[in-house]
Amino acid sequence: MYEVSVHALRGVTISITEGQFVVILGPSGSGKTTLLNLVGGLDNPTKGEILVKKQPIHQLNDKELTNYRRYEVGFVFQFFNLLSSLTALENVEYALELVGLPVEGTSKRDHDPKKIREKALGALQEVGLEDHTDKFPSQLSGGQQQRVAIARAIVKDPSVLLCDEPTGSLDYETGIQVLSVLHAISRKDHRTVLLVTHNTEIAKMADRTIKLRSGQVVEDHLNETPLKPEELSW
Repeated sequence: MYEVSVHALRGVTISITEGQFVVILGPSGSGKTTLLNLVGGLDNPTKGEILVKKQPIHQLNDKELTNYRRYEVGFVFQFFNLLSSLTALENVEYALELVGLPVEGTSKRDHDPKKIREKALGALQEVGLEDHTDKFPSQLSGGQQQRVAIARAIVKDPSVLLCDEPTGSLDYETGIQVLSVLHAISRKDHRTVLLVTHNTEIAKMADRTIKLRSGQVVEDHLNETPLKPEELSW
């Protein structure tokens, strides 16, 4: 039995400005998801550094990494991963119950159910689902479920939102709706968004596009005139 080393990323050096909407493009196996997982603290690099807000993620221990993922990062995946037995509101509340609300001037977290419900309702309103709070995932369309997943990700006010093929299982019209929500969140909250996709059309709405091939950056492009999501077509 032989050991085989697979280099998912090689010599990748990227610096991302706070508040940028970045699309990461590339074919399957190019290293897109690995890059996202490294930034999200889901994977550790064998070499190199990962700094988020000057914090060396690659040097954190297990407990520190858990806290980093819990408080600093929001994840949105292709498949929504909602809890089927909970309503839309309860799915978002559950995510916030795990982390609590920051108490200004202290390191404490507030788990007051009333405040958590109010914050969760605000997140659902932000993604346009204030009229669907009591519906279960099975009663929602695919796009609505993805918007619940986005609300769940943003309710804790993460520094960075990591999206792995968030429109991959959606039709065109629904995909545009989801992209519009992500774009609005990025602009309103000046939130950094990294979105992985194989769809080159989506890159036209990005502030910046990074193309990967065989684990290396082959193009890093700043878009001076990004399109609005509703202007995209594929």
